[in-house]
Amino acid sequence: PNGRTVTYDVNSSAGVRWLRVDGRIVFSRSVTTSLSIDTIVINTTGDWEQGTAASPIPSNLTSTVIFTDSGAIDTNVDTYFMGRGFLNHGKVRI
Repeated sequence: PNGRTVTYDVNSSAGVRWLRVDGRIVFSRSVTTSLSIDTIVINTTGDWEQGTAASPIPSNLTSTVIFTDSGAIDTNVDTYFMGRGFLNHGKVRI
């Protein structure tokens, strides 16, 4: 939620369908991370930080986002076909 920061420090191949960011998500700079996901939505108050120019992911680590395909789009949920990818309305640094 807005006003909250979450540090992502997981190296996982488990699939996630949706991630909505209203607050801030920061990818760890101390461990290798991996996120397998269908859809990421960064709202206007959201902040996605996966390394920055001043503080990049160290060269001995990786930080990977894999966009997956979990089957047919459920048009009852995603009536505007907005799923599958990275939809940004906020701040992103990679």
